[in-house]
Amino acid sequence: MAASGSGGGQRRLSTASNAALNQLASFELTLGGLESDVARISLSLSSDAGDDELGPLRADIAATHGAVEKLQMNNLDSVMTGHLVSGKVDAKGARKSLTQRAEALVSQLVTLNGAAANAAAAAAFAAANPASGAAAAPPAAPATAVAPALLPLNDGRGAIPQVGLGTFQATAAGEVKAAVKAAVEAGYRLIDCAAGYGNQREVGEAIAELVGAGVVAREELFVVSKLFQTHHAWEGDESRCHATLEQTLDELGLEYLDLYLIHWPFGFAESVLEKPLGTKQPLRLPDGSPNPIWTIKMEYLSTWRVLEQMQAAGKTRSIGVSNFTVAQLEHLMAETTVPPAVNQVELHPYFQQPEMVAFCAGHGIKVMGFSPLGSSADRAPPEHGTTLLKHPAVLAIAGEAGRSAGQVLIRYGIQRYPDSLVSIPKSSNAGRIAANFDVFGWELTEAQMAALEALDCGFRYFISYLKRPDNERLWHEGVIEGADSGL
Repeated sequence: MAASGSGGGQRRLSTASNAALNQLASFELTLGGLESDVARISLSLSSDAGDDELGPLRADIAATHGAVEKLQMNNLDSVMTGHLVSGKVDAKGARKSLTQRAEALVSQLVTLNGAAANAAAAAAFAAANPASGAAAAPPAAPATAVAPALLPLNDGRGAIPQVGLGTFQATAAGEVKAAVKAAVEAGYRLIDCAAGYGNQREVGEAIAELVGAGVVAREELFVVSKLFQTHHAWEGDESRCHATLEQTLDELGLEYLDLYLIHWPFGFAESVLEKPLGTKQPLRLPDGSPNPIWTIKMEYLSTWRVLEQMQAAGKTRSIGVSNFTVAQLEHLMAETTVPPAVNQVELHPYFQQPEMVAFCAGHGIKVMGFSPLGSSADRAPPEHGTTLLKHPAVLAIAGEAGRSAGQVLIRYGIQRYPDSLVSIPKSSNAGRIAANFDVFGWELTEAQMAALEALDCGFRYFISYLKRPDNERLWHEGVIEGADSGL
């Protein structure tokens, strides 16, 4: 971080506390969040360094400020600060230096906190899950990154960590494997997967290597997967459900899941989405509405009864749903025996779903919120005109709290819904993964919470299947099985 005479700056950093190193390891550079990041560094150091020590560092930060704006290229927005030459920056050299500093800080973070975080999470999980077979252990010493809370599930079969790793759209070779390994080494125990993501085999390889190396035991992990629409029970045929679960277990290299979800409340007649065979076709049209070449109908009751069988057989500890509406949850619970333990839905400050969370809380259903950071996609609500990670209110709060914008967004959700919400941010960057986990042990103020709550505008990033001609609404919104979906 120092511009010149960097040895002294590095010595000063080496004397900082584990907490400062943890925050530095999670430090991300984005042009929109530059001011808040600079403030966060100053705050993270201020508890351990006197004014004499902070003076040179603050000068280095000020010199870096203008230079960083020139470094926004390709994927540089995800690397952390390193040694920058004040005033003049060679882009290639600076990129290399930034990357090296990021890797060094992540290495320090793992060395200082990895063992303690793993031990604490393992002990907490074993204590909350006596049926898991994991041996109970005495409480471990607190880690710098406070372990997530464990939320008990309504079936009495265990508890789910309140923060986990999402794996959607991590499809580049080796991407999700590296992400899962980085996450578990940083202390994560919840991994959210799905057959439809097409990357479960890599997740399984990562789990096998982590367990084989003694980093974590299988019983300490909470692994989630989802049954895709092509494998719902269809006209009395339940074999598709069983086949896809067996494939999921094979890909993940597991004997059981901790949680199995119905991915959507509707299914396809086709088990292979190719027409003609060998020719892949899109699930939806460019406007988001269902592709009419597929036979789609609302179906979840028969499929849910198969999941009940899977749970009874020990193939999955708990069962739940994803992308269900309140009306569908009410119908499902009225017609079946086992209530869902979880409903996974999109949830972030632009789309806070208080009615959904309240309904689920009233029935003991935990809400898993995907996309807690919003999206980097070029879409934004007209009321705000920008993504969540670049919203001025979010950046201002990040500066005040001495945290990254991503940490603020994740913290907001779990602080607003402390007993109901599980957050599953997705990232493939080791530093960002560590940052997303460090959201416990500190709080946002009432004023900051109110400012974030005010961002709610009912804006979905994930449009999925939209209803014609009103393309602002999901076609299955409020539609229960047996009713006309409007297709």
